[in-house]
Amino acid sequence: MLGLSVTEDTIAMRARVGYMPERGGLPSDQTAADFMIYAAELAGIPPKAAKQRASDVPTLVGLHEERFRHLGDFSTGMRQRALLAQAIVHDPELIFLDEPIAGLDPEGRDEMLSLGTHPVRTYVAPLWRSHARAPRRTAFRRDRCA
Repeated sequence: MLGLSVTEDTIAMRARVGYMPERGGLPSDQTAADFMIYAAELAGIPPKAAKQRASDVPTLVGLHEERFRHLGDFSTGMRQRALLAQAIVHDPELIFLDEPIAGLDPEGRDEMLSLGTHPVRTYVAPLWRSHARAPRRTAFRRDRCA
């Protein structure tokens, strides 16, 4: 994948791929900003740069005002946005989104679908897995849509 061996180049792969799980994985006692720093550092981002990314990325997913709240106090929609933020905090080339709209109300679903069709950078490729309506453009790679 992305020209790397999934079994031999795991560290390089983590730096280039983001993953948003369907549910879970959010520590309820951490703030969104702290969790973004942690996720960025896990992907190999140096601490200072991780703090900057943790400040920038929540704004991209609509969590700017909430980034200092504990994740345990988030609504379902805010949790989904936090999961998306942790998937893109390290600026990956490819993002796997597993049921990104699960449990969202119609307005939240539309907002999440809107976020998914507007990648952070033009070469980010979000790949969706969902039983619900997926966006028309489901994968971006460099300048192409697949």
